[in-house]
Amino acid sequence: MDSKKALRIIIALMLIVNIFMAGYIISLAFSEPDTKDEHKYITDILAYRDIVLDCEIPDYSAPSAVIIPNSIDNTAIIDYLKEQDGTIVEQQDGMIMYSPISTERYENFTLEIATTITDAFIKELPLENEAYMLDSILTAGVNMYRFDYIYLDGSSYIYDKRIEITVSKNGIDQVYIKSLEYTVSDTEYNRPMVTIGNILVSSFTRQGQSFITIKKIDTGYLYNKNTSSIANVWRVMYNNGQERYFSSVDGTEIIQD
Repeated sequence: MDSKKALRIIIALMLIVNIFMAGYIISLAFSEPDTKDEHKYITDILAYRDIVLDCEIPDYSAPSAVIIPNSIDNTAIIDYLKEQDGTIVEQQDGMIMYSPISTERYENFTLEIATTITDAFIKELPLENEAYMLDSILTAGVNMYRFDYIYLDGSSYIYDKRIEITVSKNGIDQVYIKSLEYTVSDTEYNRPMVTIGNILVSSFTRQGQSFITIKKIDTGYLYNKNTSSIANVWRVMYNNGQERYFSSVDGTEIIQD
């Protein structure tokens, strides 16, 4: 075979390879990512760091929005709690702490009874109780449970509007009501760029000898004291109830007191 013919064959092969690669790159650019592969990739990385991912990974964060915090008026809630008797404390940030007087003891106390007690209490509060969703139930001691309810605005959580109720054989022991009044002045339905998958891989590392289980990931809005504004965030919750918040705009962690 002469050199000219060999050169033509090599050029033809290179053209075929280039055409194949161009087609492959174009197909990648216009195809949807395989979420199953992404989930496995993230799960494997976290497992290597002794972190168990025991939940789904949301595809989208809450819509971009300009949300303005307003002044808090707890008058109706406090007036209602005064009618029930007990100790009421309102902090400067609007947090209400309420300890009712125990009037009944539940000898055969169960989680089902505890759920009935907390649901009845939420329904009687003078607020938009139908918008408060049960977020988690944690064991707070022997025959003691902590119920957390969070306000749901559409499909996004407002993490600063929440109710925490601790229940035992004596009924309701303690209630924390955290309020946040706000106005949505503008909403853009484009989504922020930082995915929760990127945050999980870059921000979650091995914690000494302890093991971590991530039981819930969701999205919503959180008041950021550092900027005095309401941020669009991802929330990651551990199985022990610990919560971590990350900006879905730039991926930085927002530390709560």
